Amino acid sequence: MTRELESDLTCLRDELSRGSEQPSQLAKIFARIADSSEQEQQLRVVDEMVSWSQQLRRTTLSPLRRMPPELLRHIFGFALPILASEVDGRVTSHSPWTSTHVCSRWRDIAISTPSLW
Repeated sequence: MTRELESDLTCLRDELSRGSEQPSQLAKIFARIADSSEQEQQLRVVDEMVSWSQQLRRTTLSPLRRMPPELLRHIFGFALPILASEVDGRVTSHSPWTSTHVCSRWRDIAISTPSLW
């Protein structure tokens, strides 16, 4: 398709330099260029949709999504001391809140785990 467009553009330049004795030929060339631009735009949209679909599939099939809630609760419990930090000379713990900001499933599990609070 690109070679055809290059050929059409060369033909267009030639016709413009000659004064364009055949305006209908110019109209055909412009129509082909417009069609190819529209097709290119449609291909970009399809490419974006495929990329989004692939990303969705990867996240859906992620092992973390299949991890049992009991195991996540256990991991959240281990994360408590790790996520404690010192701010202005005092120790603050963000762990239960950090776990609740990952996704709705993690939020539900963290909130329903009394040992985190």
